[in-house]
Amino acid sequence: VFLQGLRSSSTTVPLASGLEKGRGLSYESLNGCLAEYIEKVRALEQVNQELEEHIRVYLDKKAASVGSWGALRESWEVIYHQVSEAVLENARLMLHTENIQACAEDFKDRYENEQPFRKAVEDEINSLYKVIDDANLTKMDLESQIESMKEELTLLSKNHEEDVKMLYKQLAGSQLEELDVPLGSSLDDILEKIRIHWERDIEKNRAETGALLRTK
Repeated sequence: VFLQGLRSSSTTVPLASGLEKGRGLSYESLNGCLAEYIEKVRALEQVNQELEEHIRVYLDKKAASVGSWGALRESWEVIYHQVSEAVLENARLMLHTENIQACAEDFKDRYENEQPFRKAVEDEINSLYKVIDDANLTKMDLESQIESMKEELTLLSKNHEEDVKMLYKQLAGSQLEELDVPLGSSLDDILEKIRIHWERDIEKNRAETGALLRTK
């Protein structure tokens, strides 16, 4: 509407006689500027028409390619979903990697903290090895002492049997017929049985002596 108004304003308008007489140099310069402005507007209109034509041609081509745009849109949606899944998978992998790195750092710290305890345990194990060696030596010494004591016990048992046999021979002529002492008894048992036997004989003799005295 503005351009049409400019076109209509470019026509020659008859002026009143009084105004035409008073027209000066400034009116002529203003009219020249207006004519120049109108020429520029016309050039812009021409360019605008050309742009509208180009836009119309482009839209026609775009409308003709609507069928191919549907397939392209489907392909774009597939690629979009693939890219989205790849981004999510990448985020999951990054999170998993960060978790693994955190666990690795944790294990490293724990390993470094356990090193002093490991050294202390190794020292303790080495000291225990020394104790085991000493215990083995002590065991060997004790085993040798046990063998010596067994030999000594065997010798003492043999001497004991010989002493018992000798005691039997010494007491063979005495009044020990009532004694029933096994050969394998200890010397203390034999002496105890002999003591009991003699005490019985003493009591018997004492009773017989008392009866004889009372009879006399």
